[in-house]
Amino acid sequence: MKDLNPPQREAVTYREGPLLVLAGAGSGKTRVLTYRIAWLVREQGIRPHRILALTFTNKAAGEMKSRVEKLLGTETSLWIGTFHSLFARILRRHAKILGYTHHFSIYDTDDSQRLVKSIIKELPASYGNLNPTSVRHQISRHKNSMRSPEDLKRSAGHFVETRVAEIYEIYTKKLKENNAMDFDDLIVKPGELFRSAPEVLECYHKQFRHILVDEFQDTNRVQYNLVRLLAGKKQNVCVVGDDDQSIYGWRGAEVRNVFDFERDFDNVITVRLEQNYRSTGNILDMANAVVSHNVGRKPKKLWTVKSTGAKAVVLECRDEIDEAKQIVIHTSQVRSELSLDWRDIAVLYRTNAQSRALEDTLRRNVVPYRIIGSLRFYERKEIKDLTAYLKVITNPQDSASLYRIINVPARGIGPATLSKLTALANSRGKPLYHVLGDADQAEGLAEAKARRVMDLHTVFEELRARSKKESAAGVLSELIKLTGYEESLSELETFEAQGRMENIAELVSAAEEFGERWTPEGKSTCLESWLAETSLISEIDFHNPEEDYLTLMTLHNAKGLEFPVVFITGVEENLLPISRSLEDETGESLEEERRLLYVGITRAKEKIYLSWAAYRRRFGNILDSGPSNFLADIPEELLEVNESLRKKSNLVGAFARQYAASFNRFARGPVGASPPIFSSSSRAVSQTVSSEPTFERDPGVDEPLYRKGERVVHNTFGCGTITGVNSYLDDIRVTVRFDSGFTKKLVARFARLVRE
Repeated sequence: MKDLNPPQREAVTYREGPLLVLAGAGSGKTRVLTYRIAWLVREQGIRPHRILALTFTNKAAGEMKSRVEKLLGTETSLWIGTFHSLFARILRRHAKILGYTHHFSIYDTDDSQRLVKSIIKELPASYGNLNPTSVRHQISRHKNSMRSPEDLKRSAGHFVETRVAEIYEIYTKKLKENNAMDFDDLIVKPGELFRSAPEVLECYHKQFRHILVDEFQDTNRVQYNLVRLLAGKKQNVCVVGDDDQSIYGWRGAEVRNVFDFERDFDNVITVRLEQNYRSTGNILDMANAVVSHNVGRKPKKLWTVKSTGAKAVVLECRDEIDEAKQIVIHTSQVRSELSLDWRDIAVLYRTNAQSRALEDTLRRNVVPYRIIGSLRFYERKEIKDLTAYLKVITNPQDSASLYRIINVPARGIGPATLSKLTALANSRGKPLYHVLGDADQAEGLAEAKARRVMDLHTVFEELRARSKKESAAGVLSELIKLTGYEESLSELETFEAQGRMENIAELVSAAEEFGERWTPEGKSTCLESWLAETSLISEIDFHNPEEDYLTLMTLHNAKGLEFPVVFITGVEENLLPISRSLEDETGESLEEERRLLYVGITRAKEKIYLSWAAYRRRFGNILDSGPSNFLADIPEELLEVNESLRKKSNLVGAFARQYAASFNRFARGPVGASPPIFSSSSRAVSQTVSSEPTFERDPGVDEPLYRKGERVVHNTFGCGTITGVNSYLDDIRVTVRFDSGFTKKLVARFARLVRE
């Protein structure tokens, strides 16, 4: 116990009943969990197999088990693991009660999606316009909301919802027929088991004398209810978490579980762990200042006995390229100043697309780096797809690239069609590309299929002609439009699709940047030269954990990690906070964005840098922006502003003079008040939100196509009411509140909304 501070000791030695441990960042929560388990075994005589410890990652579970066994000096039969792994174990034991065998298969996301796709193919042709990815996503959402196919059928307000309910019902039956469960079932089915067989639940009430839950703020509602079921009347439940680090709302986590715990359990004791062992005083003061502006939180304040430490450095950058260059300069300086290795420094960002400019600059400056939790930019699927298109355009003999994308996005050129085309190519002794235009001569190929292939050939020929006279960025932009690649992602309306669209926009920016610095050499075209450069990037293996690397990752992936020095990039409006969080009228999304910055700040042990760009290239356009309003939450005395760029660039200098108040105090509002959501520091916001309603207009028609308050129907999401119509760049975006309870912002030209 000598290793524990008083609050930690109180949490570890709490005997009976529900315990809520609010563990601030770097406050030793893992130590509390492992010491408590060891204390229960050694001092309270609880047998290890009667303790259930639930985590969210296998790594966390392994580390916890290892630490406990080291404390006890022996191996144990503890039930420590992730929610999915431990409940799968329970389900296998009692599978027959639910009509499965204990050998049931577990379908991952790809397996589930393929099953949904096969179901849609077996249904009438009118179902063919449903997107399998979107349908699978909706089924998952309904499962985690504990809504059965029958529940969905009863509440369906539109034919699309009815069709999804039908597919959901068939999907459930198919899983059962295949003796399979998907990932959602591993959490949903235990509840069904306990309700249908109370005697089984009673067995686990008797077995598990104590339940511990790590990262409690990351639980969804189904997981929360399972914990309540297993707790029984004894309620010996210890949950450890931090509502200030709840950053996974987009995948179902509910921060309200932290607040509901005190309501749903009897006589809860709350222990706050506020002493931080990781960061300096200034870093903690910054973090406290940022997160204290959130309304929906448990009050707590991190403190440390460490030194005050260095101020945070704010880097004011011209654009994302300048930002990357400054990071290279400052990482080199801080390595020398603090005698650090590259592995001691992390560069964090809000979106994966931001890594592109960083990667390019780091590579050119021979800085070793690795990306955690994500593929390197040029290795991501959507980037590989588009560069494969470009390779075929510049080199029609590249059949490997053609095979990759001939049916991406889906255009009805399946394996059977491809087999017939390959046979034709082989008979003529030519590469596949050279027979696309003659697809109608392929033996056994239906006329409709042949027409699709020849239409694709026409697209390729047009792009090849453009490549001889246009820039790489121009060809790429036209490619994205003509192939329907971006439109196919827009229709998915998923978090993953949004990220892929951002990556595509970043690829266009990379091509534009190359064009600005490219000088012709011999007969090489701009496109060929750019492809040669990107090919070199994708072939270099930067991911070797044995060597010394600078670490790049998103803010989400950084949770749970720590580094002596941290750079947080893109701390500007519409990026951090992300633009879509400003559309949430409840304010919950904005608070989650603020928590995300808090998580990023508290990764740093000794020094932190915050950067923002006056201009950032997005979606092929250069947008002027400004520092995030979150920066206004940080007291001036904690910041050291690097103003060198104002002197270096007249353009940035003019920007600084125009928004002097914003630069001087980052649009700071009254002391103690939350900063305004839309401030003068962000001209990008003024482009997305106008004071007067705007409407999409059809040329030659006086009446607008969409109006606020109108009832509309979406092919996937069903009926809803338009709550806003705004212009963004050259697009019209329509915000719709759907009857099923969620709000979406849709690009009008892709949404295909019809009046109800």
